[in-house]
Amino acid sequence: MIVVDCARQAIAELRRRAAKIWGVAEANVVFEGGHCRVAGTEAGQFEPLSIADITRRTGAVSAHAEMNGTGAGPGFGLHMVDVEVDRETSGARVLRYTVVEDAGKAIHLTNNPARNPDPRLARIDLKWT
Repeated sequence: MIVVDCARQAIAELRRRAAKIWGVAEANVVFEGGHCRVAGTEAGQFEPLSIADITRRTGAVSAHAEMNGTGAGPGFGLHMVDVEVDRETSGARVLRYTVVEDAGKAIHLTNNPARNPDPRLARIDLKWT
């Protein structure tokens, strides 16, 4: 849900900036297929603006959202993406995607002496590459 909230915020900001560039009401700007377009009575009077077009003129767009989890404890994770953006087409290519997750205390049959009293099986080492 947090990602959806951030995407909605970013789209709203892109629509606001496109409306300002064109000098039209924000209500007449729609976001479709990665581009802002003018709708309503002014439709067709302006060329669509891509995300790259808008940010090139107005700067980067960012969004922020938070959530308080209820029930089971929230997990913690970090996702980092390095992308290469084609300035002409606004196409993006993922160069590297890194994920770090805190899954909490690992529970495994061999780490539970009541279920498996053999101490030779009590240690499990995980290595992520």
